[in-house]
Amino acid sequence: MAIAHPKIIAFLPVLLLIGCGGGGTSEPLETPYDQISGAYSQLARENDINNLTPLDNMPRGPDAGSAAYSGYVMLSVANAPISDIAGDIQVNVDFETTGVSGHASGFYSDDGVELTVVDTNADPSLTNEIPFTGGFNMDNRPDYPISFDLIGNLMTNEGTVIGIDVAMNGDFLGSDASAVGGSAAGEATVNDAITGPVVGTFLAVQ
Repeated sequence: MAIAHPKIIAFLPVLLLIGCGGGGTSEPLETPYDQISGAYSQLARENDINNLTPLDNMPRGPDAGSAAYSGYVMLSVANAPISDIAGDIQVNVDFETTGVSGHASGFYSDDGVELTVVDTNADPSLTNEIPFTGGFNMDNRPDYPISFDLIGNLMTNEGTVIGIDVAMNGDFLGSDASAVGGSAAGEATVNDAITGPVVGTFLAVQ
């Protein structure tokens, strides 16, 4: 029987509504944020977040290999100049070592403006990516087996720096671990001052 993760279920309808433009029109997507949100919603429709990979189907052992997953991350930030953020995410999983690595990039605010990844001195990153490392432990079920932290700084066109420190927790989806998805929870700062919580979700496929 599939195991459902309540945190993902609670947040998913909001993202689907955003991606459909509120469900009231069929107008084409206009901004990069809209495009990412719409692509995320389509991915969510194609990959049931409740369809967890059975333990017996998980790649195991010295010849388990690795997999690369590409998708999207959606974040909502409280009490900040930008309320919603969307971006791309790449999750690399080593099934032999149970290691997880990757990066998030291509961030846009909900007004369609690109956000620049910067360091602690507000200097732009050479890659414009936020890298991460983590791991997974299938023994953690029914809690999330996948965990990594997304920590970085995003700067607006006006020079405001929004720092995010978010715990990303998820699971493998599909009959053969063809996707990964989960929730995001943490806090944000604006110009180094703590402003409020960050919640969200991510979904990526092979």
